[in-house]
Amino acid sequence: PSAKETVVITDFFVVQDYRGLGIAKELLNQALNSLKKCGIHYALIANIFIPQYMENLLVQNGFSKKGSVYTADLF
Repeated sequence: PSAKETVVITDFFVVQDYRGLGIAKELLNQALNSLKKCGIHYALIANIFIPQYMENLLVQNGFSKKGSVYTADLF
């Protein structure tokens, strides 16, 4: 049943010239808030290649690393 309440985020990217401006933080916040409003309970991001600065952003937004995936409980 929780599969219907789970989303996998496959891409998350900010062009290098615009990094460091808080765009990724705002995009992630808006995406997670939107998912929550739609009744999504869990968000997953595969850990194929996550740079350190992105790991910090994910943790600050409630994600935790579980094996090769970052997961967030939105509720």
